[in-house]
Amino acid sequence: QAVKRLAPDVHISVEVVDPTNNVSNFADCAVMPIRRMASQMLAQSVMDEGVERLIQDLVSPNDGATLYRIALPKRLVGLPFKDFLHWAADHSALAVGLERDGTVISNPRRDMPTQEGDSLFVIANKRPQPER
Repeated sequence: QAVKRLAPDVHISVEVVDPTNNVSNFADCAVMPIRRMASQMLAQSVMDEGVERLIQDLVSPNDGATLYRIALPKRLVGLPFKDFLHWAADHSALAVGLERDGTVISNPRRDMPTQEGDSLFVIANKRPQPER
């Protein structure tokens, strides 16, 4: 909280290793519950072999494709998400979700209209540059 008072626009991410920590202490931060995520990934890899390799690839900024959050291109505001799917494909990316008002929606309905202020999540080898 002290950092946010000094620099309110800074984005802070924290790793929560001990689940007994009160995560409400990090209300202004992006909280990563690493142990819980790890156990979920382990269970998923038991059910769907190879998922762990895909996740490792996606979170590694050094190899292959990575997850990116980008601004919604202005020309797509108000159009259905399927139009963003096509835009992403034209930019060598795969659209996987959006964030609206702090809520992440993975794999939105194709007919869901985009809105001004939406952020979009893509998988790509390099960050797509939306035309503004």
